[in-house]
Amino acid sequence: NEGVTYGFVVLGDVDGNGYVNWNDVQLAYDLYNAKFDAFDAVNMLKFLSADVNGDGKLDVKDVAQIAWAIWKSEEERT
Repeated sequence: NEGVTYGFVVLGDVDGNGYVNWNDVQLAYDLYNAKFDAFDAVNMLKFLSADVNGDGKLDVKDVAQIAWAIWKSEEERT
């Protein structure tokens, strides 16, 4: 379709840089606390990336799950 832009979601990669890291945890937490509540500041892909459990809501469970995944990944590398 002409004029249509498509994006993809990497769960947990809230800032869209290709990596899931502690910055994503902070951004997900900020989104959860409604520090970014306008889609002109934060696009829908960020919200979808932060909803890691797929329940259609961004809440503290999602933030904790992203943090846990990073912590486990770091633990496995040491």
